[in-house]
Amino acid sequence: MQYLPQTKLSGSINYQYDQAYTSNNANYPGKIDAKSLFDATLGYQVSEGSKFELSATNLFNNEFRALPGFPKIGRTITARIVAEF
Repeated sequence: MQYLPQTKLSGSINYQYDQAYTSNNANYPGKIDAKSLFDATLGYQVSEGSKFELSATNLFNNEFRALPGFPKIGRTITARIVAEF
């Protein structure tokens, strides 16, 4: 879902669900748990050619592993300035 009005603010929310499965990777065999993740982005149009964005991946810190034996992945928050020329 995105919110892109004619004003300077914008935002989006994304949802991802992956069901549990068994990894048959030779190096990382085993069960992968289901995951349910929400991502959110807020943006602010600073000027005509620049925008500031703040993004949160895995907003609610639902820790998961990409493969068995891998470290757990939690929330990631990033900020960026986008410049258009």
